[in-house]
Amino acid sequence: MPAIPIPAKLGETMADTKTPDTDAPGSADPAWLKASLVRWVVVAFLVRLAAALAVDFWARQRGVLCLFDDTRIYWYLAGRICGWQSYMVPQYEVPHFALRTPGYPLFLAGCRALFGESTLAPRLLQALACALSVGLLMQLVRRTVGQEARGRRATVWAGRIAALEPFSIGLSALLLSEALFVPLVMLGLCGLERLTRPGLAGNRGLGLASIGAGLVQGITVLVRPSWLLFMPLACVWLLRAMTAERRIRARAGMISLFVLGFVLILAPWWARNALVFQRFVPTALWMGASLYDGLNPAATGASDMRFLDDPEIRQLDEQSQDRFLRDQAWAFVRDQPVRALQLAAIKFGRFWSPWPNAAEFRYPGVAVVSAVISIPLFALMAAGVWGLRNNRRALFLMAAPLIYVSLLHLVFVGSIRYRLAVQVPAFGLVAFALSKEK
Repeated sequence: MPAIPIPAKLGETMADTKTPDTDAPGSADPAWLKASLVRWVVVAFLVRLAAALAVDFWARQRGVLCLFDDTRIYWYLAGRICGWQSYMVPQYEVPHFALRTPGYPLFLAGCRALFGESTLAPRLLQALACALSVGLLMQLVRRTVGQEARGRRATVWAGRIAALEPFSIGLSALLLSEALFVPLVMLGLCGLERLTRPGLAGNRGLGLASIGAGLVQGITVLVRPSWLLFMPLACVWLLRAMTAERRIRARAGMISLFVLGFVLILAPWWARNALVFQRFVPTALWMGASLYDGLNPAATGASDMRFLDDPEIRQLDEQSQDRFLRDQAWAFVRDQPVRALQLAAIKFGRFWSPWPNAAEFRYPGVAVVSAVISIPLFALMAAGVWGLRNNRRALFLMAAPLIYVSLLHLVFVGSIRYRLAVQVPAFGLVAFALSKEK
């Protein structure tokens, strides 16, 4: 029987409605995804480029490095790295050898080695990295939600939101570790997604992918040490989320490689700390101060480090100070558990505040604009969680970072600054809620 010719338009229509999912191993990304991804990554870079130029101009006009004092510490450590000096910060004339983990200072040192003392260069590189994270979010949504009609709409919405959300744009221009943390979190989540992707059992490349995913998690911890406890959470989730076609033994092997990659990145820092302190220091010796900042008799939920001016604390060496403040914080919790719970509630409110908490940003106009942006996002995140309630894989990858950091800051001080960096994956939830047909 001769073949019946299909008109071109009809053929195109059939292709549009019956295109199979191309998530199989080795398949190329569909043309619609490539075009949309490039479009929104470019848009994201252009608006972040403008923000980087504006913030750098503002800082130079005022003779400062950036908006926050943390930048001075990072910049100082980067200078010592460039000068091949010991990794140390003097605080009140007391040397601190592990005040900050080296991830972000190494990034700044690399920028200074390549581009000199310009503060614009790292801002521009951060703008590029954060723009690429928009593409990573789109890939994450596409891989977890699917390529059906709603999945396509959700992918495009994710690109729009992540590219244009004002707080994310502003964060990328600041010389703070959060600016590098965002793309690393997105890259790490994409690595976890790959390890749990259906249909990849027996793929020989998964071993390298497991190590690579662990390497990314390790780098993320070196940039933001608060990410450390996400690693065991990810391991437990991997064990449960890997498809049933993989035996328990195979899952354990992949998780072991995942942990190996993580350890390979952190091992040099651990070894260096063991030489300096004669004990195991996993991240930094600033946890005691951070913990006491959030848990002490005068705590308000906001950061107030004036207790470091106390002569009794100032005279202590780095390790003694960290140990003393940590012990004092836990003693406060034991002695005043009700107040500690009240502080946790206050910090929760500060973390999820729809407007900035800091006094320098507390203007009516700023509060209104911030609320107009944040409150709808919160509502759509909740709608996205409900809509994806049967898709545990998507829920973990999009919501777990935000929930994890939110819970962490029930103990440490609360601020929307800590929320902004980890709400980017949750834009996938917002996108899914918006993708629902009217």
